[in-house]
Amino acid sequence: MDYVALGGRIKNKRLELNLTQEQLAEKLELSAVYIGQIERGERKMTIETLVKLANTLNSSIEELLKDSTTTNINARLNELVNIAKQLDTSDIDKVIDVIKAMYK
Repeated sequence: MDYVALGGRIKNKRLELNLTQEQLAEKLELSAVYIGQIERGERKMTIETLVKLANTLNSSIEELLKDSTTTNINARLNELVNIAKQLDTSDIDKVIDVIKAMYK
């Protein structure tokens, strides 16, 4: 989970609504310090807090969480590894050379 990205989206939503951290904290019955820590990705929150945040920010949980999980990238990396396991060493070297050439 990318908590910094999640916190950034929460902060952006808060700012779109012209709320201070203190105002948001008051609505959620949390401390402003805790809201700041969430926005900076320093603290994790419960599902209950995430639901309250989403509702208060007129957002969906899906919107707040988008791109903040590493599941998608891990699945793709696993797919690459599985493909590479079927190749011999010289083919793996060729694949590495192609990737390096593509992203110089």
